[in-house]
Amino acid sequence: MDIINTSTCSRYMARHVTSDHKEIFSALIQEQAEQHHSAAARSPAEIDNLWQSVGAPNGINAFLIVKSDTHQPVVAVTYFGCLNRHGLGLYLEDIVTTSTERNKGAGKYAMSVLAQIALDQGASRIVWECARSNDVAHRFYDHIGASRVDDRHTQRKLGLLPADLKSVNSSVTVRRAKASDQDFLRSSLIMSNAHEADAGATLQKVNLATHKNNFIVAIAERNDGMPVGIALAYRNFSTFRVESGIHVDHIAFMEKNPNPDTAYAFLDYFADLQRAKGWNGHFDFTVHSSTADFWHPILMDCGVEPLAYGDDVMDVRHIFGPALVDLAEGKHTLKAPQIMANDNRLQAGLVRAMVPGQN
Repeated sequence: MDIINTSTCSRYMARHVTSDHKEIFSALIQEQAEQHHSAAARSPAEIDNLWQSVGAPNGINAFLIVKSDTHQPVVAVTYFGCLNRHGLGLYLEDIVTTSTERNKGAGKYAMSVLAQIALDQGASRIVWECARSNDVAHRFYDHIGASRVDDRHTQRKLGLLPADLKSVNSSVTVRRAKASDQDFLRSSLIMSNAHEADAGATLQKVNLATHKNNFIVAIAERNDGMPVGIALAYRNFSTFRVESGIHVDHIAFMEKNPNPDTAYAFLDYFADLQRAKGWNGHFDFTVHSSTADFWHPILMDCGVEPLAYGDDVMDVRHIFGPALVDLAEGKHTLKAPQIMANDNRLQAGLVRAMVPGQN
């Protein structure tokens, strides 16, 4: 059965993508690429590669919204799991609605289905990016309860980070976290997020015994074994270029004054990981406004620049807490919350931050 078990909607249903949907799925992605004036994902070969990636281990997840009466697909949604300072989330890569079905509720229903999937998988939020000039999309996101992330922005380098970024004289090494690091990670991540109202409750629920190889938790240490930094990252995917990349969402320094040697050691670690995993499509990095002066020259030195499409800056949006629950239940008119409330529906398995197994 390919119908997704979601809240009822008289006009639409959600379906898993099957082989019968290749033509319409491809047409929707083509339409989206043309809207963004993208040369990628237009050729039959690119579209076929994208189709082959749906549901693949290093690919992307997808579902369709179809009309209840005709079963005609009208929305395609692509997404993947992400790991950030709040724990496990879902990243919305694309939501594409046919031109004939816009402003009729199909997009709202698609976001409601994604919210249900997020809660079912224990994710605390959905995250995505939207061009700042796209006023229509921003009004829609405001309407469903999403908020802008004004204090963070994404920087990107297409392709691989340069190799051998770490100084040969560096006293810092980076390793992947192990299950035995869980107590240290809990206390350190909570400390680094002390200004976040929901950080303590969220990260107390970290379960490091559960792991996925697409999520990376790394620890930087001095030669004497003293930890000096923690990084959270995950594999991401571009439907336009049909390539996997890596996104570093959060780096916390244990030292009061961050050391550039530690920063370069982390970047060198992720450059090696890109090559080892084949996540070579792009490198993304989330920069917090409070650390922008430290990170910008280092990232620019590595060719990592602010994410933009043409002259358009990309804004980060997210939805979480009661707004996420209400969206999953089909309520679309709440204002975006400022903090995560202590909602019992979010407590069981709210977040599972991952220490991936060795492979």
